[in-house]
Amino acid sequence: MCGAARGRRFSRSGCRSSPPRSGRPGCRARPPWASPPRSRRPRPPAAIPRPRWWRSAPERAPRETCAATSCPPRAEIDVCWTKYIVKISGFSTLSSSPPAGTRGQRMTELEPESSRAAAASSAASTRQWLALGVTVYLSTFSAAIYQIFLGSFLSRRGLDREAVGIIGAAGSAAMMTGNLVWGYVSDSWGKRRSLILVASLVSVPALLLWLPATGGRQYAVLNAVNYFLIVPGTSLLAVLVLDLLTPAARAQRFGLFRMFGSAGLLSASWGTGWLLRSAPERMFVFAAIAIALAMIPFVVGTHEVARPRSNRFHFGHVLRKRRILLFYICQLLHGVWEPACFLFLSYTLTQAGAGEGLVGIILGMNGLVAIVSLPLAGRLADRWGRRPMLVAMYFITGARMLLYSIAGAPLSYIPIQLLHFGSFGISEAVGSVYVAEQADERDRATALACFHLFHSIGAMVGSVAGGVIASAYGFPVMYRAFAAVIAVAGIVFFVALRADRDEALPARS
Repeated sequence: MCGAARGRRFSRSGCRSSPPRSGRPGCRARPPWASPPRSRRPRPPAAIPRPRWWRSAPERAPRETCAATSCPPRAEIDVCWTKYIVKISGFSTLSSSPPAGTRGQRMTELEPESSRAAAASSAASTRQWLALGVTVYLSTFSAAIYQIFLGSFLSRRGLDREAVGIIGAAGSAAMMTGNLVWGYVSDSWGKRRSLILVASLVSVPALLLWLPATGGRQYAVLNAVNYFLIVPGTSLLAVLVLDLLTPAARAQRFGLFRMFGSAGLLSASWGTGWLLRSAPERMFVFAAIAIALAMIPFVVGTHEVARPRSNRFHFGHVLRKRRILLFYICQLLHGVWEPACFLFLSYTLTQAGAGEGLVGIILGMNGLVAIVSLPLAGRLADRWGRRPMLVAMYFITGARMLLYSIAGAPLSYIPIQLLHFGSFGISEAVGSVYVAEQADERDRATALACFHLFHSIGAMVGSVAGGVIASAYGFPVMYRAFAAVIAVAGIVFFVALRADRDEALPARS
């Protein structure tokens, strides 16, 4: 083999027919079917450096979120977290970007300022919650004195059972009207704090008017006026608290907050009963002083973010929801427990020879049980569901009425009071949250007002019917009749719950 052949065979191109890469003369040209040589892509221009504060600028990230970057600096996380906590609480607002004088500085230099803002907002939140807790404690203390010892006061004045039932019905009717008026005005006006303040201050002279009053008619009118003014300090205050709570574990947290009210009920029943032996009319003075003191922390330590006014018929939007309407009807039947466990029970114990101190101890068990039952019922509802707990409420209350019908000595009522867990604990901690979640946010106060409205209707009917039945057949028959009515409510609500579950099964499949 000649040298030329060897050169062609072992050329650098690796092929006899391909030209050398160096392009020396004498080599063959590129064949026409060969692909053109690839050209290099131009590099993109270098990114323009931006300042560190650009990530949280308003034009890049919306004010409601701070998620413009996947991993923002630590100080920015602190600012965003503080803003989120304060926003859901409704106490104040924070800016979404650093101050103008600090732009261009390192983010680590802004950490002390964001920490101070977080500490300030946390302190404001703590003060407001503490003020609300003290307000609930004192307002419940006032309402409990009035509600627990009113039956004993009327018994000391020599009124018969029918007159006591009529006076109780007047108070229930006034509470029903108050729930309608105060709830609708609160949702339409967009404010709750001012209504609570005005109604509580007016209730002070209304309580003192009981001292010179005489006769069943005057007692009925005063009872109606006081129950009308009690509504803002109880129902609207609960709505104000629900507005500040987040949906996560709402029932448990609301139950924990209501513990302040249960402590007030316990203090009123066990602490003031011994002071009313010689002069039962002192209860109205104690109640007036307590509600006046409750307004001091409420004025100093709380404030409310005004909501926009809503021009809509709130009752129509609430009552057209099938689940809420069904629960309202069952709550109407369940409402007969209130006069049975307070007014008629206090009257029965006094007729049996129990003093105000023993009456306060027995009815004070309601507050002691409520302290434990409110957070426990809320926690169980968050875990097992709202509606199963409400079904259990009806049957627990029915069992309580049956046990009242067979109780004899006054001390035998003490263990029965443990069933207050179902009558009050589940009703307040779970029922209020259930209604608030089922209703629209714009109709929340109206929905809770209707919840207490139907309860007041049941209490009013129970007061009148209970007085008539007790006069004709005695208190044991009255308690058995109440147990039957509450059992019907539980069966209806349970059947509706099973029907909703059966409808949901085909949809899931």
